[in-house]
Amino acid sequence: MDEILGELVPLLNFLLPGFIATTVFYWLSDAQKPGQFERLVQAVIGTTLISLIMPLVRDSALWIGDRWIALGIWSDRADAVVPHLIAFGIGLILALAANHDVFYRFARMCSLTSRASHSDWAYAFRTRPGKFVVLQLLDGRRLIGYPEVWPTNPHDGYFLMLSPRWVRDDGSHYDDQGIGCMIIANIDVQWVEILTVGPEKEEKEQWLCRIKKVYQRILARFESGTTG
Repeated sequence: MDEILGELVPLLNFLLPGFIATTVFYWLSDAQKPGQFERLVQAVIGTTLISLIMPLVRDSALWIGDRWIALGIWSDRADAVVPHLIAFGIGLILALAANHDVFYRFARMCSLTSRASHSDWAYAFRTRPGKFVVLQLLDGRRLIGYPEVWPTNPHDGYFLMLSPRWVRDDGSHYDDQGIGCMIIANIDVQWVEILTVGPEKEEKEQWLCRIKKVYQRILARFESGTTG
């Protein structure tokens, strides 16, 4: 047992930067976590890339220290700590790129793929921010509102709907009666309609409607006074 641990510990220390990079990535992105073997392969690839980047980082740091400002002496401790910092930064960059569909967007522009970095469900919401949606519930009711939070999985999770209003059969809305938000379980939703109107546009239209009503009232009083 001691011999196994003696061989396993150095291997884990060697692969630790790769595990840090993949762990940060899966923490912050919506990507589905793979199996243990694939995670191990990813850690090996990540550690190899970081080991290739380390000489460039070391030479750049020494060049900056010689010509601009020196923060300290590059020692063996720096060789042990910097790879983990690089791994953490790589995880952050990969998560940011995945959440904003950077790499797959470039690949789609080059006609290399038609996929996105996240699921079709999340892609539909991420590419249409600031839009109202209508939730068609299983019991036949329809709820319109702004999805502040939506499930990353089409089979579970919850919608956090801001300014929720029930929709009548004729398309008009019930008064929200002061309800600021509403949580709807995704399992109760049959389908989702994404509208072309967002909160800012609707608020502008409401103000225009109010101004129009005030103008009509003033005009009506003026006409009634002129007639009298």
